[in-house]
Amino acid sequence: MDKQRKEKTALRVENLNKYYGSLHALKDVSLYIPRGKVAGLVGPNCAGKTTLIKCVAGLLKYQGELEILEGDVEGSDTSMIGYLGEDEGYYLQSTGEQYLRYFSELYLLDNKKDKIDQKLKTVGLYNKRSEKIKNYSNGMRKRLGIARCLLTDPSLLILDEPLAGLDPIIKQDLMSLISNISKGKRSVLISTHQLRDIEDVCNWLIVLKEGEVAYNGSPIGAMDVVRRSKEIVVNISDIDRVHEMKSIEGVLDIEVDDTSVKLVLDTNIPHVEKDIFKWLLKEEIEFSTANNSLDKTYRGFFGHE
Repeated sequence: MDKQRKEKTALRVENLNKYYGSLHALKDVSLYIPRGKVAGLVGPNCAGKTTLIKCVAGLLKYQGELEILEGDVEGSDTSMIGYLGEDEGYYLQSTGEQYLRYFSELYLLDNKKDKIDQKLKTVGLYNKRSEKIKNYSNGMRKRLGIARCLLTDPSLLILDEPLAGLDPIIKQDLMSLISNISKGKRSVLISTHQLRDIEDVCNWLIVLKEGEVAYNGSPIGAMDVVRRSKEIVVNISDIDRVHEMKSIEGVLDIEVDDTSVKLVLDTNIPHVEKDIFKWLLKEEIEFSTANNSLDKTYRGFFGHE
């Protein structure tokens, strides 16, 4: 890695391998995350996401090279990693404030009360600091776990499946929190198997497939890796007529549902949309279009486009 890239990199992984007996879980994984990015680590179950995260967090031995570079996070001088596991344990009889005080003692932090109050405010739990954790919702517990990770002002925050089991509104609130946290030049690595959950906040993308890196780069660049397509949703009363469009070059698939039809078009064929629109207009058929999305591109890596 050249010096300029290294200076701007939060995490560097090269030729990392991990075996569980005869199972080759991670296969020559090489990737990097620039500083200040919210990186989505995505892939289906058993792709190797949690194994990779635990290697980065120092919880598993591995073969290969892994380097975490200290960034210029505001106030960061004590730790480079904050790690929140998928199955984080909480002391349910403690209050939120007591929980963070316990960990601030373990971390040997100075100005404990100030740090605890600051992090509780950051995650929106300051007014709930005296309530017992057993009365916290799942979303509040995730926020408390993030506050615990932030006590040491890490330059890299690692969150393993932080959205699991949360309803859509809580997910959105948590993503807004993570977006705000990253604004202090802190890098964030979030693992999930549902890219749509983090699509609005991640500005870096790592796709794992069967223990190998399928993609590492900007989300926009991912759309150039997977063949791009566009969907046209057609509203029509005479469904049988839609199948006439199968003969048009560039029509990849036709899915019929009651009075709606979804046409998947190959945009690499320059005239396909023009031909479709001409046919629809000629037959006086109303239609609406649905644009490509990052989540659709992600599914393309696994053959589910």
